[in-house]
Amino acid sequence: ERFGDVQRSDVRVVIDAILASTASWNERGHLAVDGPARGSFPLGHTHVSLGVGGLHSIDVPGMIEGPLADLDVTSYYPSLIARDGISPPQVPEFSRRTAALLQRRLQAKRAGDLVASNALKYVINSLYGQLGNSRSGLFSPSDALRVVLTGQLHLLQLMDGILSAGGEL
Repeated sequence: ERFGDVQRSDVRVVIDAILASTASWNERGHLAVDGPARGSFPLGHTHVSLGVGGLHSIDVPGMIEGPLADLDVTSYYPSLIARDGISPPQVPEFSRRTAALLQRRLQAKRAGDLVASNALKYVINSLYGQLGNSRSGLFSPSDALRVVLTGQLHLLQLMDGILSAGGEL
């Protein structure tokens, strides 16, 4: 199983809840998730809730002491689309084109061309949203769901590694 290799039982519970849930598009054209993935889950010293757009931490306000790390994945959803070859049936070259735009963005960013980098960032980040937009020619609910779930499951694997190494979320 692609997402089966985790060390912590609290992470396993969340992954199993995601995999045991069902998703559908409601009458308003929004993704609805039903089943065990609804609600919040403890992970380490925090809680997360699962949303259609990703994982959300439920934190109480406070101060954090010690070294902090901010982990950022450049254009996370477009990267998943490109890497996993996610393409709506009506546009089979979608993932390839997304990968090309992503590479152009990264080249512009490395070259210090912030205008081009930011413009491409907005374009490629909007591509995921079009998969879930019923008025878009890219509309593909199953692919939108695949991107979200893959993203959540990979983030949970990252959290598992951080927590297993003694870190905190």
